[in-house]
Amino acid sequence: LRIFLISMDEVRETYRALGTTFQVEIPVRDILLRGAEIWAATDEGVASSRLDYVNLLDPQSWTDYGPGSGIPPGDVRRLISFESTLYAATSSGLGAWDGLTWESQNTYDIFDVCVYENRLTISTTQGILFRSVGGWESLPFPPKTIHYLALCDGSLYGGTDRGIVSYSDGDTAWIILLPNCIGSNLISDVGVDESGTWWCTSRDEGFFSFDGFNWTPYDRDSFFYTSTYDFTSVESQSSGDTWLGNWGSGLVRLDLNGSVQTYRPENGYLSGVSENPNYCVVVDMDVDEQDNLWILNYRALNNQPLIVITPQEEWTYYGTADGILSHFLRVLFIDDQGRKWLGSESHGLIMIDDNGSPTDKSDDPPAVQYTVNDGLVSNRITAISGDSEGGLWIGTPEGLHYLFGESISRRYGLPSDQITALLVDGADNVWVGTNAGLSAFSNETYTWTYYSSANSGLVSDDVTTLAMDYETGDLFVGTSEGLSVLRTPFSRPKADLSEMTVYPSPFIPSIHQYVTIDNLATQSVVNIYTLSGMLVRSFPDSEVRGKRILWDGRSDRGDPVAGGIYLVVVHTENGEHRAGKIALIR
Repeated sequence: LRIFLISMDEVRETYRALGTTFQVEIPVRDILLRGAEIWAATDEGVASSRLDYVNLLDPQSWTDYGPGSGIPPGDVRRLISFESTLYAATSSGLGAWDGLTWESQNTYDIFDVCVYENRLTISTTQGILFRSVGGWESLPFPPKTIHYLALCDGSLYGGTDRGIVSYSDGDTAWIILLPNCIGSNLISDVGVDESGTWWCTSRDEGFFSFDGFNWTPYDRDSFFYTSTYDFTSVESQSSGDTWLGNWGSGLVRLDLNGSVQTYRPENGYLSGVSENPNYCVVVDMDVDEQDNLWILNYRALNNQPLIVITPQEEWTYYGTADGILSHFLRVLFIDDQGRKWLGSESHGLIMIDDNGSPTDKSDDPPAVQYTVNDGLVSNRITAISGDSEGGLWIGTPEGLHYLFGESISRRYGLPSDQITALLVDGADNVWVGTNAGLSAFSNETYTWTYYSSANSGLVSDDVTTLAMDYETGDLFVGTSEGLSVLRTPFSRPKADLSEMTVYPSPFIPSIHQYVTIDNLATQSVVNIYTLSGMLVRSFPDSEVRGKRILWDGRSDRGDPVAGGIYLVVVHTENGEHRAGKIALIR
C-alpha cells in the first residue's frame, strides 16, 4: 500500500507490513477510506487502521481480520460502505462489519459489489444479485460473467472478459456494448478486398472487417460456422468472395450477400491431420492473376497440401506426385510470373509452376527445391515475398535471404534474425517483421530504417504478419498485441497513365492541404505549369515512389503559388504522356 503525492509527483510512503499476521508486501486489491479509517482488501482478509495514527509504517498500527475473525475465508476483492455497514466481497461470500464483529451474509463467489437503486448489489458466478427484504434476488442473467460493476447516469454497467454490458432498472435483458474496434490483439493476417474493406483474422477470437467507419466482429458470439475461432489467413477475390483459413475447421467463404460456405474433410474438400481426420488446418492462401485461390492444407493426410480453386469452383490438388516433398507447409507466395513458392517446416523452399493452367498438370515443369545445401541457413521457412525484378525474399528463424536467379545470398542488418513476416511494397522496398519490431530496407538508398514500440506507434515488437493496401500505400502490421497501420507513399504504380487523375479541383490550400496526382505509372515524371507555360513545380521520378504524389501548392523554391489554373503534365521513360488541369483558389 502506497501514498502518492500528486502535487510532488512522488511516492511519499510505502506500507509493506499491514499488521502482524498477514504476509509482508501482501497484494492489496482494494482500498476504502471510511471517515478517519482506512481499510485494505487483501488475499488473506482485511487490514484496517486510522489515518490519524502517527506511524502507519509500524505493523502494530494495523488490525488484521483474516480466517477466524468471522469474515468469509478467501481473497477479498472489493470493499464498500452502505447504510453504516462495511461490506467485504470475497471469493466465498459477503462479509459485513458492524463496527465490532464480522458476519457472513452469504456464500457466493463474489467478484464485485456496489449500490444500485439503493440496493446492495453483487456480481457472482450465479449472476447479478441484489439484497431485498426476503433475501437475495436476481437481475436478468447477463450474457457473460461480470467481473466488475460500475454506475453511470442511473444505469448499471458490467465488465466481462468479452466487453461491457449495461442494465437499466426495468429492462428484461442486458445490453451488450461493443466498442468500435478490432476484437482481438492476436492478429494472424490482414487483407483488403476490392471495395477497400479491411479483413483481419485472429488466433483466438475469430475475424473482423472494417469498412472505414465501423468494425464488424465474426466471433464466438456471432459466427457459428466453425468449431474453433483460431483463424490463420484471409484472401479476397475480385468476385467479392472473401476466404478465411481456420486452424481446426478448414476453409470458410463469405460472398457479397453474406452467405457462408465451409469446406472441411466431412464434406469431402479438405484433408485432416493424422491424429484426427476431421481436424483440418488451412494455414495460408494467395490469389493469382486469374483469380484462382491457392491454399495450403497443413499436414494433409492425403499428402496433397497445395490446392487451387478456380472461379468456376474447380478443385485441383497438388502433392507428393507433383514434387511437393513435405505436407508440413506453412507459407505460400505467388510471384509476378505466377510461380507458387511454398515454405516448409523442414524441407526448405519449394517452387511449383503450373504454367498458367492450374487444372492441367501435363505442361508443368518439375518442382524445384532450395535447402541449406543451396545457401539457406535453415530449412524452416517462415516468410516469403518477391520484388518486381524477379527476386525472392526468404525469411527463416535464423535470418533473411535473397534469391535471384539460382543464387541465394544472406542479408544482414536486422535487429533480430527471427523473421516472422515479409512484404515488398509498390516501390520495391522490403518490409521485414521480426520478434524485435519492424524494419524497412530502401530500394533507393539501400539502407535500413527501424520501427519499434519505443520509437514509433507500433503497438508491439512481436510482429506476426504484414499486409498492404497497394491502392493507398497503407501498411498493416499485425502483432501479438494488436494492429498498427503505417501510412506510406509506396502504393503500387499502374501499368500506364490511362487512369491518371488530379483532385480536388478547385484546390483550396487552407481546406484541402494537398492536391493528389493519382494513378501514376512506374518512373513517372510530374511537372506543374502555369497556363503561360512557366514551370512552377517538378517531381522527378525519384520522388514518385508509388502510384500517387501530393502537391502542397508551393513552387520548387517552397513559395506558395498564386491562385489560378495550372497544368499537370506527366510523362514516363517509355514516352507516354498525360495531362490534367487544376484550379487553385487562395
